Amino acid sequence: MRIANPIYDVVFKYLMDDPKSAKLLLGEILQEEIVQLDFLPQESTFQIDEKAFKDLPSSIQDEIKQGGQLNVYLQRMDFTATIKTSKGEEKKVIIEIQKARYWAQIQRFRRYLGNAYLQQDADGKDRPIIAIYFLGDTLEAISAPVVRVENRLMDVLLGTELPLPKGEAFVDLLMHQGIIIQIPYLENAHRCKLEEFLAVFEQKRAVKGNRHFLEFDPETYPKEYRAVMRRLERAVCDSDLQRNMELEDEVQEVFATLDKKLEDERRDGLEKDNKIEKQSQVIEEKDQVIEEKDQALKEQSNTLKKQSEALEKKNRAITNYVLMLHRSGTNMEKIMQETGLSHDEIKTVMEQEKNP
Repeated sequence: MRIANPIYDVVFKYLMDDPKSAKLLLGEILQEEIVQLDFLPQESTFQIDEKAFKDLPSSIQDEIKQGGQLNVYLQRMDFTATIKTSKGEEKKVIIEIQKARYWAQIQRFRRYLGNAYLQQDADGKDRPIIAIYFLGDTLEAISAPVVRVENRLMDVLLGTELPLPKGEAFVDLLMHQGIIIQIPYLENAHRCKLEEFLAVFEQKRAVKGNRHFLEFDPETYPKEYRAVMRRLERAVCDSDLQRNMELEDEVQEVFATLDKKLEDERRDGLEKDNKIEKQSQVIEEKDQVIEEKDQALKEQSNTLKKQSEALEKKNRAITNYVLMLHRSGTNMEKIMQETGLSHDEIKTVMEQEKNP
């Protein structure tokens, strides 16, 4: 048996458009009974900006303009749901589903979750948000197929965990819960009902040479979830869906090329920045060396100047001493002994006195 591959946005949207399938999927993921499920008016599943649209081939642009469904950046669906808890209580929440096939798309989740905080229920009331992420790519540090992120309160001063308060609007509305489903980690282990249910997303079942479809033995799928299987089986015969899957492949290939180009440009930019930084560092080091040499020359010049001044002072003292001895009638030989100067040096000093 072949079913359409729900990793494709158009197929996933087709699946979630079926109320029964949507309730089964969300109920099993949340591990709670969905009593009522409705799309919110803010539902948005088309995310492609004008610049990105212009980068697409003209043939794809024409098809999109004619009504082709395209969710190349990030598929997002918003529901308002009434949930019956394990204690039998009913509560209303907003369920936001976000789905992306590649890492570059996953990074855009934060922007859309920020918008979700501004949403209200159909009756105008704010509701707690439960975010469900379907990832076609994997996170860097988490390898579990399904991860639940829950609220946790800590007393910072005491370092102890506090019980979650019931009905505390500030916490309920601003501290959202989340569930992350990493599709590549879904395998055939089927250790629990949820893994059995999510088997329809296992990419190892893809038909060889055509990833639009998955091979599936319906007898291995739980009977209570067969509505999901039948919905995906019907999608196989939908020619519009098939064309939109082909379109999605083409667009994803274009954007993968663009993302690679942007990544290469970013890497080149980093390499250039690193090169410039290294060159600047070399120049800075050279400037430092020159500055140190200038400082050394300056210090050497000051030393020579002081030595010259000291020498001049010494010569002046000797000259004055020679003249004093001469004026006192000391003979030449005695002056030579007293000063350590030669006969010619003493004569030079005396001549300088005669011809100042």
